[in-house]
Amino acid sequence: MKTTLRFLLISFFTLTSSLIWSQAIPEITSLTETKVIGQGTPNAILHIKPANATAVIDITIPDDGIINSPLKGVAAGVDAIIWESLAGKESTKIVEPILSDSEMVTLLSNPKYVGNTARKNFNTSQRLIAEDLLMKSTVATYKRTIVNTNFTIPVARFDITKPEYDSSGNLISDTKGSISLFSSFGFGIGICGGRSEVTRDSNGIIIDDSFSNTLGVYLGVLYQATTGENQKNVFAPTLSLSVLDIQVGIGYDYGKVPQNQERTFITVSYGIPLFKLFKTNHRVWLDTQKEPISVKKI
Repeated sequence: MKTTLRFLLISFFTLTSSLIWSQAIPEITSLTETKVIGQGTPNAILHIKPANATAVIDITIPDDGIINSPLKGVAAGVDAIIWESLAGKESTKIVEPILSDSEMVTLLSNPKYVGNTARKNFNTSQRLIAEDLLMKSTVATYKRTIVNTNFTIPVARFDITKPEYDSSGNLISDTKGSISLFSSFGFGIGICGGRSEVTRDSNGIIIDDSFSNTLGVYLGVLYQATTGENQKNVFAPTLSLSVLDIQVGIGYDYGKVPQNQERTFITVSYGIPLFKLFKTNHRVWLDTQKEPISVKKI
């Protein structure tokens, strides 16, 4: 009786463990023609069988369970059957599509992308990608907000004028204002948002990081000093809104102005960001480095 009971208990636990193992499946985050990334059972054997091949690729999963192995001779565009085996037992088989590297980069760069059950391991996948799994030889576009400085070249300045009267109080001129072109220069500091393109070489090393301004706000100062009969001195703080590199703003002139001219003026300027001349002359405020807008192979 005791022998029979012991046999039944051993059989039960053996069957239960077998059933539990059979439900364990590898979690594949990325399967491309050059690499497989995911998580599985430590020390198990990962089997990959492409639909268009007869041979099975066997990979030993390391002690930490992180799958990060290169693949050779695998073609994109077909499905692969994937499963694990350990101590003679096999897990449930799953089917995953084999993508090209560029397709996988595009999917992983989209934070709304949902793969298989390995979605919960997306942070692990991002860490692995940062170690150059898929980002080598790419140009990635990110949203970025920076604090930077620039040279300001006013293209046009509109000065508001007061009505002029003669000694008898008669109106001589009711001109609303005057325009001057390229009459001063200045500099400013501001916050602007735009897009950054990061280029990586074949080793995954960043070789270029460019930024294009979309919209920004700048606080600056304009200067001008002239001699002769029409002497004019300008020292004017300005507040401008920039679209691309064009700035439209208002200023207040503390310098010498004609008697019939208001000190407040409107200016249209062209800003030359210093970070285009000196790559380090800016500070990144907000960045989406982990979530690129797009990634393309080069």
